[in-house]
Amino acid sequence: LGIRHAVEEAMTAALIRSCNKCKSKFIKESGCNRMHCNTCKNEQCYVCSKNVQDYRHFEGEGRCPLFDNVHQRHEDEVKTAEAAALAKLKAENPGLEGLTEDDMKIKVSREVERAEQQRKEAAQQNLPPGHG
Repeated sequence: LGIRHAVEEAMTAALIRSCNKCKSKFIKESGCNRMHCNTCKNEQCYVCSKNVQDYRHFEGEGRCPLFDNVHQRHEDEVKTAEAAALAKLKAENPGLEGLTEDDMKIKVSREVERAEQQRKEAAQQNLPPGHG
C-alpha cells in the first residue's frame, strides 16, 4: 500500500502546478498556456512554468505552444511520473524485485476505467471530459 501511495502521489504532483510568485496551486482545464494566478496576478507558462510578460514567449520555433491538448499533456505527464516513481522505488528497495509493475500500480474500479476511457476519447476530440 505504501508503494502504491508513493506512486499515486507522484502522479498527482505531475498534474499540479504552483504559481512562481505566491505558490498557489492550480491545474489547467482548458484554454491557452499563458496562465494568470487568481491570487497574486502573476503570469507564467503552463508548459515550462517560466514567468511571461506577453505572448512573445509562445511565438517562434522551439518555444512553448500557446495552445495544445491539455488532456493529452496531463496524460503524458502522469504516465512519465508514474514510470519514474516506479523505477525509483525499485532502485531504492531491492526487496521489490519480485513485484511486477502491475503489482505496484493503483487498482481502479470498472466505473473509473470507463470514465477514464470517456475522458481519453474527449481529449482526442479536444472536448471537455464527459462530452465524448
